[in-house]
Amino acid sequence: MQFTVITVTNEDLAFTFFDSQNSRGVPLGATDLLKAYHLRAIKDEQQPQQQDFLQRNCARRWEIIQKTGKNSKKDKWDFSKILFERYLWRARHWRGSHNITYENHDAILESFSAKTIKYEKIDSFPIFANPSNQLAHSLKVEGENNYTLMSQPIKFSSEAIYLPFNIRQPIFNGINFFMFADKYARLSDLLFNYSKIESKQDSEELRQFRIFYNSVVKQNSFYLRNLFELAVLTYYDKYQEKQLLEFSQKFEMILGMIRLYKSSIYDVAPIKYLRESNVNILDVITASYMEDEIFAVLDNDKNLDLNLEPNGIYDKDKNDFEDRVRGRYLKSMLNYYSKDGSIDKIINNSTGLKNFISTHKISLK
Repeated sequence: MQFTVITVTNEDLAFTFFDSQNSRGVPLGATDLLKAYHLRAIKDEQQPQQQDFLQRNCARRWEIIQKTGKNSKKDKWDFSKILFERYLWRARHWRGSHNITYENHDAILESFSAKTIKYEKIDSFPIFANPSNQLAHSLKVEGENNYTLMSQPIKFSSEAIYLPFNIRQPIFNGINFFMFADKYARLSDLLFNYSKIESKQDSEELRQFRIFYNSVVKQNSFYLRNLFELAVLTYYDKYQEKQLLEFSQKFEMILGMIRLYKSSIYDVAPIKYLRESNVNILDVITASYMEDEIFAVLDNDKNLDLNLEPNGIYDKDKNDFEDRVRGRYLKSMLNYYSKDGSIDKIINNSTGLKNFISTHKISLK
């Protein structure tokens, strides 16, 4: 083994050398280049000690992000790739119903480096309004012209999931990028439990959500499950655990009908769903003020009535689903809902799955 040591006169040259060397042969992944780009942005020649501390802190954060959910069977596991490809890029770019495409190496670099904002200070950055960053939660009228703003309790925590960020907010170069990524890595792990860690502090709502996710959602198509996770992450970012389970069940009912209606699900399925919907559910969530606005959209989704179409699910023989992918998914739904009796609550007045179950009477095994 041979080592070559190259000494440069300043940090700018070091990063330039790093970028140019890794642009040849097999290129580095987008997230590797993003890490280098934003570490380079943490630069203040007037405060070298502060600069060194912040760079080390951000590098440690990044290593933790990369190892999220890692186990000994996956030596090359790097969660940062999943985080930016499956969640963050899509959450920020899947808007409206036109020009929705999948991410790629250059698109990720452009979004999280070229389009980030330079800030004059290395140890601070602006923040924007979100549920974790608002002074008051309600207004109380007192007397004829007087009112009092009822303030929110202020949380002081070192937990990244409580950082006051929005998933679609502008991102600033340097520490803001690393803290932003850290929050959504922790949030993804909290919801989808990549690290397989249960905590006594987990709420009952979160525990029930995980039961539903593991029992039903994981049995759905990989591509539809990715869309479910993206929508849930966006919802949690806005409303935390308020009616989290209800939102999850309603949205999965829609994706479940698509799964049952189609004999095969391809990677274009999530994009097709967003393009053909009357409104983009991710836009609905981020623009809403109350959870009921989201539920009203979900309750009127045309996919809930897929089996009313000629030759749709409703007209198929139950044997078409026996011992196949769709059959296993349907049975997972039946098993889950038969235990808590919540089918009627979730699908409301739509006939979708309710008619299918009552008509075909598929037995549980």
